[in-house]
Amino acid sequence: HALTYYRQKYGDNPPSEQQRQFLSEFGKSPIEVPTLYLHGENDGCIGVDLQVGMTELFPKGLRSIRIEGAGHFLQLEKPDLFNQHVTDFLKA
Repeated sequence: HALTYYRQKYGDNPPSEQQRQFLSEFGKSPIEVPTLYLHGENDGCIGVDLQVGMTELFPKGLRSIRIEGAGHFLQLEKPDLFNQHVTDFLKA
């Protein structure tokens, strides 16, 4: 489903009924595991304000971290910092 966005935005075919159903339900169910959300401060694809209002969808906890000096591919741009945040989260 990761490519659905691009297929719908740039493709010639309208979304299938299955895709419409999936997209209509996506993001409405709570995430029932502790979650780490990392976002590059300089992300030119997804705004840093995406995380606003997300907390209530994560009843088991949401740890949200913005990484300065990183864009959309923060795991490549700041690998040591990215890995440290993931490791700390998994240890907790």
